[in-house]
Amino acid sequence: MNAPNAVDAAKWEMTEAGGRTTQSFGLSRLFGQIYVLLYLSNRPQSLDELTSQLGVSKASVSITCRQLESWGAVRRVWVKGDRRDYYEAETDLSRLINGGLLQALNKKLESARVQIERSLHLLEQD
Repeated sequence: MNAPNAVDAAKWEMTEAGGRTTQSFGLSRLFGQIYVLLYLSNRPQSLDELTSQLGVSKASVSITCRQLESWGAVRRVWVKGDRRDYYEAETDLSRLINGGLLQALNKKLESARVQIERSLHLLEQD
């Protein structure tokens, strides 16, 4: 097997960095990896292609792509002559932030607020 070229190696490093970044925000590593792969790709990718590149199950890739799609981070596209699902990344960062990231952040902040209020209530009772 041939050693990866510099472009492939850099692409993989970026993919791994995307996975670590999303993990640091409490999301799945795969979430970031798929987004980065699609962002760096010059064409839409099928679930099979993503599965092969990442070495994970097709079910995991499919579930994560649907989650990314619901956040507005990727969109499903049609490829002429092929019935498989293909995806491409949303590259407009303002759309990405407004489409899902802010909503997710607000949910996490609301959850933290509720937990803090419960703790304060318990302290007040004591």
